Amino acid sequence: MFHPIKHRFTPRILFTLFFELVAVSAGLVALLYTRSALTHVSGWNVWIPLFAVCSTLVIQFGLWSFGLYTRQVVYSGEKAFKRVLGAFTFLAVALAPVCYAFSQTGDPIFNVNVKFYTLVLAVFIGIVAVERYLVLRFFKGVPYLGNLLVLGTGDCAREIIREARRHHGTALRLVGILGESQLQVGEQIADVPIIGALSNVKSTISDLRVNTVLLAAPYNHPLLPLDFLLERKMEGLTVYDASVFYETISQKILLEKLDPFTLLFPSGYRMTRLRSTVKDVSERLLALVLLSIFCIPIAVAMVLVRCTSPGPVIYTQQRVGKRGRTFTLYKLRSMRLDAETGTGAIWSRKGDPRQTPVGKWLRRTRVDELPQLFNILKGDMAFIGPRPERPEFAEEFKKKIPFYHHRHFVKPGLTGWAQVSFPYASNLEDSKEKLRYDLYYVKNMSLVFDFLILLTTARAVVRGAGVG
Repeated sequence: MFHPIKHRFTPRILFTLFFELVAVSAGLVALLYTRSALTHVSGWNVWIPLFAVCSTLVIQFGLWSFGLYTRQVVYSGEKAFKRVLGAFTFLAVALAPVCYAFSQTGDPIFNVNVKFYTLVLAVFIGIVAVERYLVLRFFKGVPYLGNLLVLGTGDCAREIIREARRHHGTALRLVGILGESQLQVGEQIADVPIIGALSNVKSTISDLRVNTVLLAAPYNHPLLPLDFLLERKMEGLTVYDASVFYETISQKILLEKLDPFTLLFPSGYRMTRLRSTVKDVSERLLALVLLSIFCIPIAVAMVLVRCTSPGPVIYTQQRVGKRGRTFTLYKLRSMRLDAETGTGAIWSRKGDPRQTPVGKWLRRTRVDELPQLFNILKGDMAFIGPRPERPEFAEEFKKKIPFYHHRHFVKPGLTGWAQVSFPYASNLEDSKEKLRYDLYYVKNMSLVFDFLILLTTARAVVRGAGVG
């Protein structure tokens, strides 16, 4: 199976998604046939299942848009109530066009009134709330991956523990860490105690009834009993390599354990000529179509920029593209003309005070990025790829962040995996975090992954969250 899809949708998430898909559709069908019976209209009605399918797809998109199919929510119910309320508010608006469209069929069961619209929303909220409650109750006390033991210490272990907790919260049961030395016993990494050394693996797995082992130590460590782990794996113990586990739960690359051999030998980090040609041609055609669609919004935005602040409407800037070549990037100007006067190149950040009043709206809705469709037509950029960085920052990052230049193996993008997964980078650590996502995209890039990123971008725009 395609890795980003497999990593994002675990069996429990897929169960939740498909159960709600079927249950909401069935609930809407039952509602409409009940209404049909009350209006003394009997028999098969082809519009009813069609309405149920269309409405359910809109509902599923709303649930996905507000993060109700993330690991945090499905496994631990974290912030579920707040997210359901957000989805409900969105769907109260989004379902209106669907109901109106079916009311035009002339069938009386689709006559839209407050009672009918309330019942449609009630079906959604009732089924989702009951299903989520029952799933959480059923899996309550059942930890994700069972009892989890980490082998190895250092930055690698710390980053994995932090990410695992962020995605699974209380559903993760970490029994402890085994360090490289007995001298480390009693210390803690990310609040998880080091309970022994690697030489204690056999007794620890037995005593603590460990179900899953996470290997964060070097494979060639003299205290690591690989034969024993292989034997226990054949008996049912789950053993994860740190990098694989990290990619699975977070959909990004573990930089702390990255080396040239990891990039060279495993699957991924490969783009065939045919795939590259298809991607390039399809993106240029899509850019041409979108320019024709958005020409009026772009023109309106240009007038607003011109009328509300002095200076050029189109802002040009040098950015780093594929293979480190620089190109001129086009944007609608969203900042004051003197934004970098006396300071030179500085970080932009969320709520940047240098933004103009219109610029805040342009950046929030991403309308300021639309002129980059011309960059796509010219071949400087792609729709999907790492964010194009300024040469001044790119040179600094190459010196301070290992493997940073690998993001330049592909064209920069109008949107990308890092942009939809992490907010604006405003410092070196943020840029390092975004590089994890960029390299994950470079490793797994495909047309299917590009489509998933486009959907995620649409979700960010729907929620008004923008794209980092």
